[in-house]
Amino acid sequence: MKTEEIEHILSKYVNGIYTKEEFENLIAFARKREDDKLFEQNMDKLWSDAESIKDTASQTKTYEEDAKKLLNQLSHSPNRFTLKPLLKYAAAIALLVLGIWTVYYASGIIMSEELSYVTVSVDRGKRQKIILPDGTKVILNSNTNLKYPAGFKGKIRSVEIDGEGFFDVKRDTDRPFIIHTVKADIQVLGTSFNVKAYNEDEEVAVSVKTGKVQVGIENATLKLLPNEQLILEKATNEYRKHQEDIKKVMLWTDGKLYFNRSSIKSVVLELQRIYDCEIEFAPDFTQDEYLYGEHENQSLEAVLNSIKHSTNVNYRKEGSKFILYKE
Repeated sequence: MKTEEIEHILSKYVNGIYTKEEFENLIAFARKREDDKLFEQNMDKLWSDAESIKDTASQTKTYEEDAKKLLNQLSHSPNRFTLKPLLKYAAAIALLVLGIWTVYYASGIIMSEELSYVTVSVDRGKRQKIILPDGTKVILNSNTNLKYPAGFKGKIRSVEIDGEGFFDVKRDTDRPFIIHTVKADIQVLGTSFNVKAYNEDEEVAVSVKTGKVQVGIENATLKLLPNEQLILEKATNEYRKHQEDIKKVMLWTDGKLYFNRSSIKSVVLELQRIYDCEIEFAPDFTQDEYLYGEHENQSLEAVLNSIKHSTNVNYRKEGSKFILYKE
C-alpha cells in the first residue's frame, strides 16, 4: 500500500467517511508491515486526530481494551507482527475498527436473537413520547412505527424505525445503541439526534443535537457531529453531509413545520401524515417545486395558502380531498 493510499484512507476516516473495503485494506497492510516507519507515521496522524475528540476517560479506556483484543487477534495471523509499536495507538485504532466492526457485523446479529419485541405505532395526526427499557427517551412523529425489545440483552441495544423520531439515548459505553432504518443503520453510545426514515419517503435524514453519531449505509460509514445532517437519497444511494440547525429540524416536536429545500412531493406526504388528510396532484401537475421556511401549523388550509403565496401551486377541495394544481 502506497503512502498516498494510507493518507487517503486515514483522511477519509478523520472526516467521518470510509468504506469497509478501505478498512480491510488497511488491516491487510498492517499484517504485512512492509514499512514500519511509514505505517507508524500515518498512525501518528490518526492518533493526533483521535485525541482531539473529547471522549470520556471511561470511553477511552473501553476503546483501548477492545483495540488491544482486536490487535491481538490480528497478531496471530500467518504474517505475524509485533503489537508493541501499535498499542500506543489503541484508542485511535478502536475508533476505526470498532465502528466498522459494529455496523457491518454485530448490528446484523443482534436482531436475530430470540427476544420479545414491542411495536409502537403512532397514528396520523398524533405524536407520542415513550421511554425504552434502557431509559432512552424517544419522541415519535405522526404515522411512525418503532420496534424494540421488551428488554435489551447482549452487547448491543437495537431498534427498528419506519418514520421519524427524536432519540435522547441513555449513555452506555458497553452497549452501543443502533437504529435500523430502510437504508441506513445509526449507531451511538449516548447522544441525542433526530432520524427521519419513512419507508414511503425518497430520503433518509439524520440530524445530530449532541454527541457523535455514526451512520452506516451501503459499503460506507459516516460520522456526524452536533448540527450536522446526513441526507441519503434512497433510489441512488447518493448522500450529502452538511450543517443544519437542529433546533429547526426539531420544530415538529412542538407541532410546527420546517422545510429546507423540500420537494413538493415530500411536503405533501408530510402534510398527509400530520393532518390525516388526502392530498392529490392534478393530472398535469409537474412536481418541480421546492419549499423553504417555517410554519406555525395552525391548520392545513393555512399551510396550503402559504404554499400558494410562495409558489405557483394552488389548491381546491373536492369532497374530503385537496387537489393541487398550477395556475
